[in-house]
Amino acid sequence: MENPEDFAEESHPSSELVKVCSLAELPPGTRKVVPLSIGNVLLLNIEGEIFAISSICPHAGGHFEYGCLEGYTIECPLHYWPFDVHSGTLIGMNQVSFLDYQLDTYPVQLHDSQIYLKLARHS
Repeated sequence: MENPEDFAEESHPSSELVKVCSLAELPPGTRKVVPLSIGNVLLLNIEGEIFAISSICPHAGGHFEYGCLEGYTIECPLHYWPFDVHSGTLIGMNQVSFLDYQLDTYPVQLHDSQIYLKLARHS
């Protein structure tokens, strides 16, 4: 695994690396909301792979913490809109502008059994 300091150095100057929790707090098949300066972020452990997404649906504000997760697709619990956790892209909705409903995703870094996220700094 990469050193988190290396990860921070290769990032743009407008971003920061933030420790959010330990890997033990997020076993495979679980999810956890973490409050951060940018808002709440939902961590997902899908078969040992960690993802970080906005915890709120960009369409109507549903909480993904309660959404159905199948594979790498999470649905908003309000209207069942599906988003890909890799890219944050809304999938399978032909009549909707995908760009209007892009889900925020955050790069994840693991180091010494700790989970770090790369976040953009506010100006």
